[in-house]
Amino acid sequence: MKNKLESNTLLNVLCLEDVLKDAELINEMFVDAGYLVNMDIAIEKNEYAEFLKSRNYDIILSDNSLPNFDAFSALKLALALKPEIPFICVSGTIGEEKAVELLKDGASDYVLKDRPGRLAFAVSCALEVSQNKKEKQKAEQDLISANKELIFQNAEKEKRTEELIKALERAEESDRLKSSFLANMSHEIRTPMNSIMGFASLLPEEESKLLINNYASIIVQNSEHLLHIIDDIVLYSRLQTGIINYQPNSFDAQTLLSNVIKSFNLPEVIKSVDFKIETKDTLLINSDHEKLQQIFTNLISNAYKYTSCGTISIGFTKQKEEIIFFVKDTGIGIPPNELEKVFERFYRASNVNKGSISGTGLGLSIVKELIHLLGGRIWVESYSGLGSSFYFTIPYKR
Repeated sequence: MKNKLESNTLLNVLCLEDVLKDAELINEMFVDAGYLVNMDIAIEKNEYAEFLKSRNYDIILSDNSLPNFDAFSALKLALALKPEIPFICVSGTIGEEKAVELLKDGASDYVLKDRPGRLAFAVSCALEVSQNKKEKQKAEQDLISANKELIFQNAEKEKRTEELIKALERAEESDRLKSSFLANMSHEIRTPMNSIMGFASLLPEEESKLLINNYASIIVQNSEHLLHIIDDIVLYSRLQTGIINYQPNSFDAQTLLSNVIKSFNLPEVIKSVDFKIETKDTLLINSDHEKLQQIFTNLISNAYKYTSCGTISIGFTKQKEEIIFFVKDTGIGIPPNELEKVFERFYRASNVNKGSISGTGLGLSIVKELIHLLGGRIWVESYSGLGSSFYFTIPYKR
């Protein structure tokens, strides 16, 4: 059986859906989003395979439950016949665990039918990732061709070849980190959003004032967490574009450390970790107070995240024309071969349990950018299981 919805086509869609009304709704959503769609609808496995073999598509949309097969079988067939086409599961029955399995198997994304408004955005992101992948493959082919031409060239051209290879490796690493970041951000944002939406939906039906207050508290906590994630992304973007200015003022370094520690004086924090200020001297400095405070807040938050119990110490020393600040912890530490990578955007150390410890991989990147803005540098000393010591400098100005 073949059904077809047509409009002037700019986007070719293969839709696996046994409910024609749902397929029509998807088509209407694309039109509303500004797409011009040519959609083939497949219900049976053989029909789906025939479409894949005989036609070219920009995107595949698949329901999870179909006659005689499901989204996993459809994905496997798509990867075998047309691996370059993005695959998105659009289902009302697939659970979170199965959806994650589908993503691990190679799907681009999944959209729940009771939240169809995200579909157009998900398709746009999948198409962009697909385009980036094609450009990357083209770059690889160009590099192979360039290597063939350079094989008989002089030492300078051989050096250039090495640079191209390193650039490709950096591009691949950047692509991997970006993919990891996008997957992680999807999880980081969905987790608080699901809590917010879930508990907000319970409020109108709840009569107990105690439960209403509890639900409201959970909504506020998750909203703050979501806001923190968005703030990190916006701040990193602003730092990258250079629109944040250095605004120096005079203040006492010891007072700054005391105020930062006070902000962590919460029952759930101090019950497991002991905070110490190792420097007792006062020191009047001239720098950007707000940004220096944010640097310490990020470093201490990072230390606390990876220190289940023990001590976090902060302080500073003055050496000639610069001040060296430090944040030390007794947490899980960082593998020695990864010390140079921890300040890269989206990077998270290999010994981190990413399932239980949340994070975007932007915290230390933001710290590094802020320190550079203040005219300083940062480095870390650490061993797995023995904790980490982060040091950074700023110029000493009275």
